[in-house]
Amino acid sequence: MPIGVNLLPWRARQARRRRWRLALIGLGGGLAGLMTLAIIATRVDQQNAADRAHQAELEAQLAELAPAIEAQGRLERTRERLDARHAVTETLGEQRRRAPDALTQTLAARPPTIALTRLRIHAEERVIEGHTRQPDALPRLIDALRAAPAFAGFHLQRLTHLAAEGGERRGFRLTLTRPSTPTVDDDR
Repeated sequence: MPIGVNLLPWRARQARRRRWRLALIGLGGGLAGLMTLAIIATRVDQQNAADRAHQAELEAQLAELAPAIEAQGRLERTRERLDARHAVTETLGEQRRRAPDALTQTLAARPPTIALTRLRIHAEERVIEGHTRQPDALPRLIDALRAAPAFAGFHLQRLTHLAAEGGERRGFRLTLTRPSTPTVDDDR
């Protein structure tokens, strides 16, 4: 018969030691985690404090620059208004130059047998009214107007015969328009 050895107390001590080691490891790991968390939190708080100080400094600079920014905005709006006014002035000046040019070129293109009674000049339309004693003078006027720079881009929209003003005179109205899209003038 074998000699029996009671190992139960020894096993119980070993189990208690293992539990104690595990508790110490868990407690040490928890403490290490807490310390790491405290270190990281301290650094984050320091960085947040530095960021808040920098933000406060930037806000103070912005407050100092606010009048200058507002003045620059007012200057930009004034410049935009002046640019718009200048564009309108340029457009009006161009229109004022076009009217005398068109009148001068119409008179220069006019055959001597044609008398002009009315000239209306708009950006997209020119209307010429007059009378003549010679019917063949009207095609010469139309050809001369086509060659005039003030009438470049315009084509004959309508030729209307007006009531005779007496005797042998024949009244006419030429309506010349600028097409919205470029077209070939086949009226020749």
